[in-house]
Amino acid sequence: MAGALVLKEADYVHSKDFQGYLMSTNFWGPVASWGLPIAAINDMKMSPEIISGPMTFA
Repeated sequence: MAGALVLKEADYVHSKDFQGYLMSTNFWGPVASWGLPIAAINDMKMSPEIISGPMTFA
């Protein structure tokens, strides 16, 4: 039973509809909208020694 579900999901992932969704802005827009703030929060946790002066316009 679980094997059939896995096969059904694998078929959906390889379908044209799902591939088209992955290549659309409906998918990548939210990924970028959430990814950039998460990366910024992660960067705030890093030590100040790795900050590049020329990259901060300082």
